[in-house]
Parts: sequence; C-alpha cells; structure tokens
Amino acid sequence: MTRPRIIGNTSLATRLAMVALIVTLVSLAITAAVGLARGSELADEIADDRFVSVASSRGDALEAAATSYERSLVALASSPAAADAIVALGEAYLELNGQPVDPTATNDVTEYYLSDVVPALEDVRDSRVGAAFLVPDGDAAVYLQNAYSIPRAPGDDTGGTDDDGDEPVVTIEPDLVTDAGDGSTYSEIHPTVHQVYGQIAAQSGFDDLFLIDARADTIVYSVRKRIDFGTSLDLGPHSGSALARLLDTFADADRPVGRFSDFSAYVPALEEPTTFVASPVFDGSTLVGYIAASLTVEPFDSILSGDGAWDGFGDSGDAYLVGTDATMRSTTRAFAESPSTYLAITSEPGPSQLTDTQRRRMSATGTTSLVQPVDRQLVLAATESGGITDVVDHLGRDVRLVYRPIDIPGPTWMVFAQVDSDELDRPIEDYARIMLFAVALFIVVVTFVAVRWSTRLMAPIRSIAERLRRVRAASETGERLEMSDLDDAEDGPTEYRKLSDNVDQMLRRLGERRADIEAHAKERTSLLQQFLPASVARRSEESGGEVLDHVQHASVVVVHVDGLGDLVGDAPEDEVRNLLGDLVDEVDALAAQHGLERIKLIGSTYYAVCGVSRPYLDHAPRAVDFALDARALVAELTRDDLHTSVGVSAGPVSVGLAARSALVYDVWGDTVTEAEGLARSASSDTVVVSDAVRSQLPSSFVTTGDAGGAVAVTARVAQSEVSS
Repeated sequence: MTRPRIIGNTSLATRLAMVALIVTLVSLAITAAVGLARGSELADEIADDRFVSVASSRGDALEAAATSYERSLVALASSPAAADAIVALGEAYLELNGQPVDPTATNDVTEYYLSDVVPALEDVRDSRVGAAFLVPDGDAAVYLQNAYSIPRAPGDDTGGTDDDGDEPVVTIEPDLVTDAGDGSTYSEIHPTVHQVYGQIAAQSGFDDLFLIDARADTIVYSVRKRIDFGTSLDLGPHSGSALARLLDTFADADRPVGRFSDFSAYVPALEEPTTFVASPVFDGSTLVGYIAASLTVEPFDSILSGDGAWDGFGDSGDAYLVGTDATMRSTTRAFAESPSTYLAITSEPGPSQLTDTQRRRMSATGTTSLVQPVDRQLVLAATESGGITDVVDHLGRDVRLVYRPIDIPGPTWMVFAQVDSDELDRPIEDYARIMLFAVALFIVVVTFVAVRWSTRLMAPIRSIAERLRRVRAASETGERLEMSDLDDAEDGPTEYRKLSDNVDQMLRRLGERRADIEAHAKERTSLLQQFLPASVARRSEESGGEVLDHVQHASVVVVHVDGLGDLVGDAPEDEVRNLLGDLVDEVDALAAQHGLERIKLIGSTYYAVCGVSRPYLDHAPRAVDFALDARALVAELTRDDLHTSVGVSAGPVSVGLAARSALVYDVWGDTVTEAEGLARSASSDTVVVSDAVRSQLPSSFVTTGDAGGAVAVTARVAQSEVSS
C-alpha cells in the first residue's frame, strides 16, 4: 500500500505560503532571540549603570561626611579656646591628682564597675571580665569618675537606693551632669567647657567628644563621661585602644591635622563598634593635647541606607562598609530590618552560618559591624580599584555586587553595594513575556499575509500552466494551435525560451571560466613549488599570495663569487651556461644538505638562510659548515678559477613573499645587512663571521682575528683533535 504524499498533493500556492511562513517564522525566531539577548544585555547595562551610580553616590556621601568630620575637628583644634581648655583642665586634673581620694569614693567606683560595667561587658563578650583591669588607679581618675561617671539620681550626690534602702533610685545620664558641686577647680571650669563642647558634639553627630592633655595622653574631658574619662591613654586601662593608637600617629605633626581610626570594639562604649577622628592641638608651636571625637556605625548606616529608605536599591538591595580584615564596618540591611530573622538565617548550617559568639555580639551591639565576614578576595580587589561582579553573598544569595574604595585619611574602607540577581532579572523576564506575545500576534498576521501573497503570486504561473496544458492538448489531438491563441497569458513561451537560453549560455561561460581559473591555479602552484621552499609555497597557496615571518634566531650566509666576469668573458657561452648551472645546482644541494635554503641569487652573490623554514638550535654551526664547504666546492668545480668571499651573521630576520605585482621572496633585516658587509670586507677565499655567530660556534671551528668582533673561520677539525 502506497503511503499518501501529503506534500505532493499540496498546491503550489499553498507550498509558497508555507515556505514564506516558515522563512518568516525562522527569521522572526532569530530576530526574537537576538532581540531578547540584546535586550537582556541592555537591561543588564542599564541596571548596572544605575546601580553603580547609586553605589558611587553612597560612597561619595561617605567621603563627604568623613571630610566634614575631619574639618570640624581641625577647626576645633585650630581654635585658641581648645588649647586654653586643655591647659586649664589639665592643671585642674593635676591638682586633683595631688589630693588623696576618699575611700568611700574608691569603693563606689569599684562597686559601679562590678555591678554595672563588668556585667554589661560580659553580656557582650559571653565570657568573664576582670574588673581589676578596668578600674582606674589614679587619684584624679577615681575622683572624676565618682563625681561624673557614676549615674546619680537628680539632686543626689551619693547614688544607691531610696530613703528606705529597698528600691534603686531613678538615675540620670552622666553626660547631663555639669557641676559635681564639690568646689574643686575642675568643677568650676567644667560647666563652661561642657556647655560649649556638649553642644558641638550634639550638633555634629558625635557619639562623644574628648579633650586630651598631652601629658600622659590623659582624657581631661569627655561629653559622655564613660569609664575612659580621667584615664591615661598612655599608661591607663585603655592604653591599647584604637583612640590611643590614633594619637600615636601624630608624633610628627606640627599643626592641626585630622585623621580617622578604623572601627574597633571600644570597651568604654561596651564594645560597641566605634571609630575616632582626632587632631593635635597646639599653643603656638607647643603641643598641648588633642581633641578627638568618637562615631558609632549609626551615621554611616544612615548615609548608606538613605536614612533607612534605601532609595535606588529596590526590594533586596544593600550597601555596607567593609574593612581590610574582610568584615563589615556598618550594619547590613537584612539585619537592620529584621535582626531576629537574620540571626535565625546565620544559625543554620551552610556558608552563611556564624558562631554563637558572633551572633551573640550582633544581638548585644545591634549591628553586624566587626562581626559579619565577607569574601576576602573581593576585599583584596576593592582595595585597588572599583568593579562589578556576580557573586554569592554572605547569606548565600546570588547577587550583583558593586565595590569601590573610600578615600578617607587613615583607615582603608570599601563600600559594597549589592542587589539580588532575581530582582535584576525580573525586568528581563517581563520583556521576554511581552516579546513572546508580540511574536504570537505577528505569526497570525504573517500567516494571513502569506496566504494572500502566494495567491496573487501564483496568478501568472497558473496562466502559464494553462498555456502549456493547451499546447499539450493540441499536440495530442493534432489540432493546430496558433501562438495568437495564447496571448491571454501574462508571460509567453518566447520569454521563457529566452530565459532558458540565457541560463544555458551563462552556465557554459561559468564552466569555461572555472576551467581557466583551475588551470591558472595549477600553473601558479607548479611555479611556486619550483622556485620556493615547500613550506613557503604551501603557505602562499593558503594565504592567497603574501607570506611574512619574523624569525628571532637565524643565520644568513652571503657568498660572493670573485672572478666570474673574467670567466664569462673568456669561455664559450654554452660552456659558461653549463658551468653556472652546475655550480648553482651543486651549491643548492650543499645548502639543503646542511639545512639551509637559497633565498636569492643576484649577479655573482648567493644568499642562503638557516633556521627560517625549519628552526635549528645549531643554525650558526650549520651556516659556517655550509660556507666552508661552499668555498671548497666552488674552488673544486672551477679548478681555482673562481674564488669566494663569504660573510655569515646570526640574529633576527624578516622573511616573506610579496605577490601583488610580481613574485618576490626575500629576507631582510640588520642580520642580512651585516652578512653582506662581512662578505664585501672579506678577502678572497675567506669566511668571515660576526661576533654573534662566533659565540655560537663549538671549539672544533678554527678562527682567527679579534675575539671581540668579526673573525675569520679557516676550518673545522675533528672532535678527537679538539680533545687532544
């Protein structure tokens, strides 16, 4: 049973419509794929540019804020009021240090550390803290902390409990205490100083502001009156803090200059991540102290998040500050929006898992600063320059990350800004859906148009088919059919006959031209193989004519034959032609034997090169061997009628074949020029080699001449003779 031919039974108009539809669909599919790919690229570029702009703006804002803090500190340090305050408070501090402290005050300070400070620090560290390492031992420090640092009830100078001794009293912040009421010189100065610098700290957004006496780097004033107040940063319990290290960097300063410290867990702030900006203070040319301010992560978080709005970051975008130790210096968005969720995620096994100590510190300090690690390789890249890349972030999410260094005097910080890859791909997915809908609609329209077009296109073909049917029917019945009877067709048989004849003529001409091209190509190939090295001829055919190589290590031999003119003039023409032909063939064979190839023959000068078509490590010895044998061969063939002067040089050469107007195969360069010069300067029957060639010759070659320049090679002896 014969299978029905579906395509064979389809009309030509339908086939044309199908072909047009298929071609259109294929073109549309390719166009849609290219459009989707290009659209995705454009969407990525736009998203990248937008996100890079947002990240850069956050980095610029951080640099501007840091510059503002720095200039504020320098301006305060440059004011004579700062020097006066430090000197006055320093003297008052020394006065207190010379007076014995009431034992009750010492006990109160110790009790404050044991009951308030140590438990708070232990809660952050999740480990025991020794109070002995924190309680100050100086009289003035104990006195000032008892008077200003220990929280008091309003109007109460003793602290502790209420009148009944049962309930704790309501305390106030110690930074609100302006006068301890003890009648000391320090208490007389403090209210004035505190009114000025307390307002400055509040207006500037500083967490704390310090005046530090240069003598033992003593903190003689601070706004917050924490446990660092009154202590020495040189010898006291906080001598190893970031603030103490920052002051050490001003050892060579001779004027007010602002510098930042890196973020660190500052013990007086209950190990809250803190950075310091400070400047030395001078009275004339004399260093009297320092003015310093502390900053928490909050102002940096506010800048990075746009005051918590995260404008330009979408639903998943984030920006955070990173230090060179590959940990954050600010609070990541996920933690700021939901600390409990963040802590739950980082407790699960996986790349984002943190230790219990790390999560406890985050919870206690309220920030991921100094705790959350990031990719160290990205940090190394960010310290050098900015960039953008796709990575897996610290929570195991696929993100697009932008990074750039921050220009701040002191620490090295980087801004990392990221957004989830899924959020970036969302516009591309929407674009793909819209394009697919447009393609489906276009297919319907194209199908309708293709059917209409094929119907109209087949009208003249149907007319021609009808004419052929009538001609065939007339021929079968013997009916005479005049050509005029077929004039109703749009295209007559005459036009088709002419078209057929034209196609036949065109095919014949194409066949003749193809045969001519093939014959010419064979002739050219044969010519190249006769006159060029096989490798060069093959490459010339492959490249269409031109071949150019730069060879770094090759040797060039230039053989100049003396006496050829006299020989040609005296001998019969046939004898001279045979002699020259034999001479060239023998020298060519000798060159091939030694691994050389002839480049050209100009007049009585023969050019050969070694190490071009085939590299040789011993190209220099081969070239000199050939030169010695060629000298002997010429003398033997001409019975000493002809003499040679040979130059051999080694080095880089350029060799190539140029075939635009004429076939020219040549070698050129300084090495060729040097070999020509050596051949011209050589005496008769002498082989002169360059210093580069001489340095590559084994000891079996006998040379004469200056070892520092060109030398003559007279012979090569056997290795046994050299050894003896």
